[in-house]
Amino acid sequence: MRRKPLFHVGISLGIGLVVLMILFVLENFHMLETLELKTLDYRFVLRGPYTGLLGSSKVSNDSLDVVLVELNDESWRLIPAQWPYPREIWGRAVRNLSRAGAKVVVFDIMFDTADTSSVSGNSLFAAAIRAARKRGTSVVLAGKYVRENTRIPPEYIQKPVDPLLRAGSEVGLVNEYRDVDGFTRRYILFNGIPQDEEVYLSLGIKAVEEYMEIPDTTRLVQTAQFVEYGPLHIRTFGHPDLCLINFYGPPSNAGPDPPVGPWKTFREYPLSGVLDDAEYDLANSDEDTNWMELFLQDGALAELGLAEESPFQDKIVIVGVSLDDFHDVKETPFYQYQGYQHLMPGMETHANVAQMILHENYISELSGIVVMIIVILMVLAISLVTVFAKPMLGGVISLCLAWIYLDWSFGIFFRDYFWTIEQLSALSIGRIPVFRQLVESLGVHRGISTPGFGRSLYVPVILPLLGIVLSYGGNVLYQFVAERQEKRWIRDAFGHFLNPKVVGELMKDPGRLTLGGERRTLTVFFSDIEGFTTVSEAMDPEVLTGFLNEYLTELTELILSYDGIVDKYEGDAIMAEFGAPLPLEDHAVMACQTALDIQWKLNELRSGWIREGMPAIQTRIGINSGTMALGNFGSRGVFDYTVMGDAVNLGARLEGANKHYHTYIMISEFTHQLIEGEFVVRYLDSLVVKGKTKPVRVYELICRTGESEGPLLKNRELLHPYHQGITHYLQREWEAGLAAFEEALQIDSQDGPSLLFRERCLQYLDTPPPADWDGAFVLSEK
Repeated sequence: MRRKPLFHVGISLGIGLVVLMILFVLENFHMLETLELKTLDYRFVLRGPYTGLLGSSKVSNDSLDVVLVELNDESWRLIPAQWPYPREIWGRAVRNLSRAGAKVVVFDIMFDTADTSSVSGNSLFAAAIRAARKRGTSVVLAGKYVRENTRIPPEYIQKPVDPLLRAGSEVGLVNEYRDVDGFTRRYILFNGIPQDEEVYLSLGIKAVEEYMEIPDTTRLVQTAQFVEYGPLHIRTFGHPDLCLINFYGPPSNAGPDPPVGPWKTFREYPLSGVLDDAEYDLANSDEDTNWMELFLQDGALAELGLAEESPFQDKIVIVGVSLDDFHDVKETPFYQYQGYQHLMPGMETHANVAQMILHENYISELSGIVVMIIVILMVLAISLVTVFAKPMLGGVISLCLAWIYLDWSFGIFFRDYFWTIEQLSALSIGRIPVFRQLVESLGVHRGISTPGFGRSLYVPVILPLLGIVLSYGGNVLYQFVAERQEKRWIRDAFGHFLNPKVVGELMKDPGRLTLGGERRTLTVFFSDIEGFTTVSEAMDPEVLTGFLNEYLTELTELILSYDGIVDKYEGDAIMAEFGAPLPLEDHAVMACQTALDIQWKLNELRSGWIREGMPAIQTRIGINSGTMALGNFGSRGVFDYTVMGDAVNLGARLEGANKHYHTYIMISEFTHQLIEGEFVVRYLDSLVVKGKTKPVRVYELICRTGESEGPLLKNRELLHPYHQGITHYLQREWEAGLAAFEEALQIDSQDGPSLLFRERCLQYLDTPPPADWDGAFVLSEK
């Protein structure tokens, strides 16, 4: 059954084609987008900040062109006014910042409604804007693109109130764009109104326009990868109206507590400090230092030559709110950084965009065509490797290719192409001084370097890596199935023997040889030797073979004697069915009687085994009844007469569940319903077996009704206190249940279920279950 290599190559390439089709669907339906975005976040975290506490570049935050003035907790406490603040407060901020040399003052605050706190607030604010413009300071106020479906036309720009507009303020839009996972990574560059030819720039772009004194009449042009606006060539990302924000670091006000932190990506100042001049009194006189007087170019200190260098001189000053209670906060790639979690104020996203544009610090994006070529080449390479290499070697090659691609795709983002080696060495041999010096002497640095402005290139990671995984996995799976079919053909040709009853049934109805079968209510039986692995390791192969043959022969004869069929052997385990192929009305009774007779038979065999130096084994049995699919399953040439379905799986789980209760015959409630009155049982639990969600009541099979003892339980007197204990247990009467189980253990100190429920009662005395506890127990193992 060997196939020619050319045939394998064809199959492998066909699998590769299927993989490419799957990847195409996943990519076009954006099913990998969230995962890919997380890899982008991780690249930012690995790269680290440009500026601030952990900045790894030579750029300092005081050299940046953007400064933040925040309404933070300190300002909230010190400003003697109620929110919303009277507009004259904002006018004072504009006046002081202008007098301190600010070139552009930008407000990430909407002033689109009347001033309810002051009658003259708007006029005072407008006067401050006019005065600032005379000093050469531009003021940009926040606007918003709004769409209301019930309005005609539905789109409009929500602008500041007229007095502020007439004062000469500019407008920048503050609409935000969030990715599918709710994170802010991209920035809307502009918006337009269909019935209006004017283009409205976003707040960060408008701040740069005023800072660079670009005329408002400048025409905005969109190209394939850029938005061009005068001297600005803003690189877009994923959409013609969006750019990817190259964050300079985590939120400036986040990170460690002082004096170590915070991160200070941008220089930030409290609004209360900007207001604190000689004419304005803060709420706390001890903190009213007239701080702003130090920087006023026309103040008293300046006249005496005592003024200090202003931190606002020739800067873009963005004024906004950083209080979390105002909910203008964003999740960004630096949301989790160095063990700290912190949302970034919306005002700081505008700051990052403005500074990115001024530095031309854009992140380039690899062409989608190039990415698809890479994916195709990778899938093709892995498909050929898996044909001519063994699965283990192919796996190693695939892993190496994935590692190389991951290293390159991340490394080209921060222009550090050996970052994985650096990280691994830092975490391992890099901790040893001698090796650390050796690594550094080879020119491999321990940390990831920060790229120069505009040097970062984003390359997708998930799609190519998934192509490697699916291509390798698909080819290995095909090889596994092909080899298994060959082995199965050999096994079936020489060792596939059917039960005589099955053969007779098939001779009467040859049509049953076709694939498929029928649905029928049957009882399935599973048995397994307790601790067989340990037993087999202690025996010679020849002795083990003879011992196992004897054991399986005895059990098989008992199963067949009660009209059961042995479905399969798996080592020491047996799977059997009752009620097939010929219908059997009392199939559950037959299965239970078989289980009891097997335990009686094992009691007899143990004495002989002990004399011969053989192990005195115990066998666990699980029995379940239910509707199952019965018939031939497989291919037209190779098939297996068996049963399938949830009822079969439950029977297998019950066999394994015995070890939790230290029992050896467990039946389900469905079997119990069919044998009620015929056998003595005891309730064990309401059990949720592994892989299921609904509980099933399970019982231990004791003996036939009327018999004084069973093969495993010699003294039936303990059943009375045990059942009393179960009743108390289910009624949450832990102390009464504990006493009943103690009474049962006085009769048999080794009784497994009594020992188990005694421990549960003790546990629930200390830590009771929740009020909605229904007595069910979830079994976490098979």
